[in-house]
Amino acid sequence: MGGPPAGLKPAYSLAKWWKSFVPAHGLVVRVQSPYRQDHVGPFLRHLPISFRRKITENFFHVAPAFTLLGVTVWWADNANAAEHRAHRS
Repeated sequence: MGGPPAGLKPAYSLAKWWKSFVPAHGLVVRVQSPYRQDHVGPFLRHLPISFRRKITENFFHVAPAFTLLGVTVWWADNANAAEHRAHRS
């Protein structure tokens, strides 16, 4: 009852796969119950440390870009205001 009916063999590719399969002896598999897992706790516990580290490591890469963005927005607003006031004089 556990195998294929008499006269039927599994596909060649399956037979070849099962012949080449080598069990992994000594492999340790640790499974934790989904009811006991804590996914958010470590993230929240280390959030201030990682946030501070990311700011200090990336400040000199990000600050010039934000400065350029601020200067560009300031210049565009002033240029737009000057264009709208050009017809008054």
